[in-house]
Amino acid sequence: MICANNFPALESSFFPYETLLMGAGPVPQSPTVRQANTHIASHLGERMDEVVEQLKAMARYAFQTITAWIFGLSGPGSAAAEMAIGNLVHRGSRVLAISSGHFGLRMFEMALRHQATVLLFEFDGKDAFPLDRLHALLEQQDFDVVTLVQGETSSTTLNPKLSSIAALCKKHGALVVVDTVCTLGTTEVLMDKWQLDVVFCGGQKGLSSIPGVSLIAFSPEAWESVVQRKFTPTQWCYTHCWRKSSGITIDITTRHR
Repeated sequence: MICANNFPALESSFFPYETLLMGAGPVPQSPTVRQANTHIASHLGERMDEVVEQLKAMARYAFQTITAWIFGLSGPGSAAAEMAIGNLVHRGSRVLAISSGHFGLRMFEMALRHQATVLLFEFDGKDAFPLDRLHALLEQQDFDVVTLVQGETSSTTLNPKLSSIAALCKKHGALVVVDTVCTLGTTEVLMDKWQLDVVFCGGQKGLSSIPGVSLIAFSPEAWESVVQRKFTPTQWCYTHCWRKSSGITIDITTRHR
């Protein structure tokens, strides 16, 4: 028989002192955030539904959007990126991945794994964004989805041309997916005004929340694309689909269970 072990750290607080989250930031957590995370609630109960609705209302303010399609995820920013790509991209998609570092390449890699036709548009984030080069490319090729990062952690750079990039992509009929993992809450993000279609963030950075949670918002146009799509997503978790059973259309949106 294997003997049980004693773990003294579990008999008292793992972190007896205040914790400074040493990711991009660094980020202190407010006492109200720490207190809120000490409560245990039924994740499928009515009180949790109230919390979710409050979270969505606050998230709309953070993203500066009035969209109904906003979600909190039990997963980090990478999970939110997976939700964005998994719901919009498939084998027949044409994707333009704009990148100036690791996290731009992350969405490039995700789109490739969904077997889309993906073109990588690289630029040096320390230089002015080459809008002329992007404009010339969009005149030559059509894309269904364009992905980009507002604040590239790996190169410590901010893309101040986000609104202009989005306007150009929308003019050419593409949905715009934006990673604001380390910028939401610290930098201006105007989802509706800038015509951003999918915006996502992590919890532990500009929002000073906890690691392992994230937010994502879909514009009405992006959500309509999700509802009207003709393909079945390759992943089950974090995707939404319509399924017909016995002549009845059932709305199946995955939730954390």
